Amino acid sequence: YKGVEKIIAYNESLPPEDNYLYIETEGYGEFEDIVHYHYLSTGLFVQHSETKIIKYNDENFKKETERINAEMSFYEKSVDDSDPVPVFTVEGFDFRLEEIENHWYPKDMFFVGINKETKEIAYVEFYDDDLDSVWDFSELLYNDCGWKFIIKDRNK
Repeated sequence: YKGVEKIIAYNESLPPEDNYLYIETEGYGEFEDIVHYHYLSTGLFVQHSETKIIKYNDENFKKETERINAEMSFYEKSVDDSDPVPVFTVEGFDFRLEEIENHWYPKDMFFVGINKETKEIAYVEFYDDDLDSVWDFSELLYNDCGWKFIIKDRNK
């Protein structure tokens, strides 16, 4: 869904009993635009991800990045000894893996990516019930979270 108006229209089209399907647009500060991508891979094992890319003006981008750094904690080293450090760059976004208590790593992960050049922040939630380890976080984002399709869509 491209744009807050389309997301609001989608949310309003849902019956009240399906409110769990709403796409959240609150809690991201004052933004100029928002795009929501939903990616579901149903091969041998199901992988599911949702990505929001939010565009800000200069002032609100600064406020939001300061809020993220003050309110969220991120892994600074490998979560498991065999995994790489979950800090990586994809398409100009500097991603970090949020450290959330009681999350089921690596089956359930939440990434935040900041693109200083375009003044955008990407929020990526990923779930794969069968994933046991991560060899390359940028590859996971690109292939398993559908970022390769997001890039194609953004370059249209």
